[in-house]
Amino acid sequence: MNTAVESLVITSERRKRTIDKESGYNPTTNNQHAIQIRTQYFRKANDFMLRKESLKGMHGIYVVVEDLGPELKGVLTRSELRKRVETQLRTAGIRLVKELEAAKLPGEPYLYVNLAALPLGPKRYACRIDLEIHQLVALVHNSTTGHAITWEQGVVTAGGVKTIYNNVDELVFDFICDYLAMNPD
Repeated sequence: MNTAVESLVITSERRKRTIDKESGYNPTTNNQHAIQIRTQYFRKANDFMLRKESLKGMHGIYVVVEDLGPELKGVLTRSELRKRVETQLRTAGIRLVKELEAAKLPGEPYLYVNLAALPLGPKRYACRIDLEIHQLVALVHNSTTGHAITWEQGVVTAGGVKTIYNNVDELVFDFICDYLAMNPD
């Protein structure tokens, strides 16, 4: 395990112990906490199925890559990242559309890619990578419409450019699997 990840794990364990100590939580005697975790797990599993269902009937996708920020200047570019994501989607048989065409599709869907980084040292970064599907949705009580996130996956990682790209690839693969499961034709 590399030093940055080890320190994140150690920090996480210390934070957990501090929270446990402050809250009076004792993992061997407090079953209430376990029940809450199980409830949250089932709630998240249900949310996952709803997110996956939201991909059903999509007829194409437009890819949007957020500005990468000054931390990655000269290391990665938006266009490189966009090409990488689009190549994977195209290879999987997912139809890519331009922005104007996406606006005419039901739900006006687009895949939003966001990468935020902090330098850890020479050519090493701590990164938060998010992939989100945004679609037009309507409120039930008044039919007001707007874009909302209907599917999302994210990861926090540390490493060089190769690590960043590997994590982006894994997130795109997760999306492809969910998309194809809901759109097998």
